[in-house]
Amino acid sequence: MAKKIVMVFGVFDVLHPGHIHFLEKAKACGDILIVAVTPDKKVFTEKSSKTVFNERERMLMVSHLRLVDKTILGDKKATWHRIEQFKPDIICLGHDQRADYPQFLTQLKNISKKIRLVRIKAKNRSRYASSKSLLPE
Repeated sequence: MAKKIVMVFGVFDVLHPGHIHFLEKAKACGDILIVAVTPDKKVFTEKSSKTVFNERERMLMVSHLRLVDKTILGDKKATWHRIEQFKPDIICLGHDQRADYPQFLTQLKNISKKIRLVRIKAKNRSRYASSKSLLPE
């Protein structure tokens, strides 16, 4: 039986319990967890600010978590290439990541009608919340 691939996207700048909760819940959705860390350039474009840690440092931190099977650098402009490359069965979204706009849903269906979106509820949202979504436009 084929293993279910789960994919998540995020900045993961300063790791906190909310990130761990998100990754634990995502990992529970399948067998292989792939984490796409948002590139510095995209973070700056989307959030108009720099990260505390650069993309390589953030990838290093995430890659050392036992929950994570593979850490990759996300695309600089959109996440479609990475989704096409790894063909996940499930994409888990954090409580603050949007997936309701037409471009996202249309592009996702163009890649595969079988990809399931799963929303992960926040853990203590008032304490552990990231800001703007970095999903593709």
